[in-house]
Amino acid sequence: MRILFFIPIFLLSSLCCLAQQEDNIWMFGSAIYDEVLEFVHLDTTWGATNIDFNYCPPKIYYDHDRLIDFRATNSSIADDQSNIIMYTNGQAIWDGDNEYIEDTIGYGDYWENWLTKQDDIVVREGYPLIQGALILNMEEKDEELYYVIYSYFNLDNLVVTNLNYTKVSINNNDAIVEEKDVKIIIDSLPSGCLNAVQHANGKDWWIFKMSLNTGKLYRFLLDSNGIKYKGYQYFGDYYESTTGQLYFTPDGSIVAINMISKYFDLDSKVAIADFDRCTGKISNVIEERIDGNRFAQGLSFSPNSKLLYVTDALFLYQYDLESDDIIGSRVMIEEYDGFEYFYPPDTTFPWPVELGWMGLAPDGKIYISTTAGSNRVMGKINNPNIKGIGCDMDQHSVFLNTSYARGMPNFPNFRLGPLDGSSCDTLGIDNHPIAKYRYVQDSLENLKIHFFDLSYYDPRDYDWDFGDSYTSDMLEPTHVY
Repeated sequence: MRILFFIPIFLLSSLCCLAQQEDNIWMFGSAIYDEVLEFVHLDTTWGATNIDFNYCPPKIYYDHDRLIDFRATNSSIADDQSNIIMYTNGQAIWDGDNEYIEDTIGYGDYWENWLTKQDDIVVREGYPLIQGALILNMEEKDEELYYVIYSYFNLDNLVVTNLNYTKVSINNNDAIVEEKDVKIIIDSLPSGCLNAVQHANGKDWWIFKMSLNTGKLYRFLLDSNGIKYKGYQYFGDYYESTTGQLYFTPDGSIVAINMISKYFDLDSKVAIADFDRCTGKISNVIEERIDGNRFAQGLSFSPNSKLLYVTDALFLYQYDLESDDIIGSRVMIEEYDGFEYFYPPDTTFPWPVELGWMGLAPDGKIYISTTAGSNRVMGKINNPNIKGIGCDMDQHSVFLNTSYARGMPNFPNFRLGPLDGSSCDTLGIDNHPIAKYRYVQDSLENLKIHFFDLSYYDPRDYDWDFGDSYTSDMLEPTHVY
């Protein structure tokens, strides 16, 4: 599968290549009172911010139309034109016009603890759960189906007691709730570590959720028959924490988690395993405990699936997944530099911009939230495919228009496709590689351009045509015009 880039210099613009845009809009916001207090709504220090990855660099802007925010639970999905279809904060589901698709999901004894009431308005603040929800799409004939998967939070015990889903169909732009609050599993579960990966057939989804106190990794399959429980495997040792992140490599071959192993031990557990997209099973589990964890258990993979990054609030670490000794390959990339943000006009109360939870964005960079309950600043890893400090960790370099709560939008990789040639490649879905890239102008030599590959759907070979009689077959070339 050969992929061609034709890049005359005059076409280097601010727009990125468009396709597979389910996660191209990242939604943030944590000012619940903007829905009930007009002066808060008018003050753009608070409210809603979107990051639009259809632009290079991404466009960050205040969204004056959206008054619904996220405490930490945050998942959304967009169409192929980057229009938001629906989003959730774990308490309700909204459409792209910020109207309710379903105004109450997961109702129970603790649901109303996360409300704010003012006159006749009831504001759903959302749950404070990292990776607390996930939205997946399924196409069935002429029908668009969406499964909103979310956690039921027990406030007394600070654990999730069951995982639910609500099924929504969309016909002629009308959203219909077909099933609501269907329990997937009942158990003591962490607030984090919920994610999914596409089945090797290129259509269905494997869904995974960690357990507490046992090390079990629960497995579910979403196909044309809905969501079904498919058993569990042990993924590392005992985990007592309620937070953490679980992600798959972009190519779907490896899964990893970062969680605290026990309360008050000030350490975290990183576990890594090979993954079979046909069977949904893990193998070759390796793990280690990292001392000194303060709070965050962030985790993300590089776009090329060769490097793993984890955080523990004060440090950013990198693992080499191609090493013969993956655990022994861990190196410390960056230490928190102490930067703090002050909300204007207050200059007395600082909000630390530590190294928190992570998300791999469509621009090929890894964004890192803070651990603070409120902030407007985050960091990013500019070149996560590069080993060592060359990955270019850039602390407190992303400024949002409005406040956001800890956590990142939770997405699977929507750009994976079938595993060509596997025993599960049975639906006749072919990978048609999409050429996508970003570029950076050299800081010392203006005509030197560094190209970074963002292509997907399994490209194997690369042909770059720079428009000035020069070509390249490298994955990520540098060219001087």
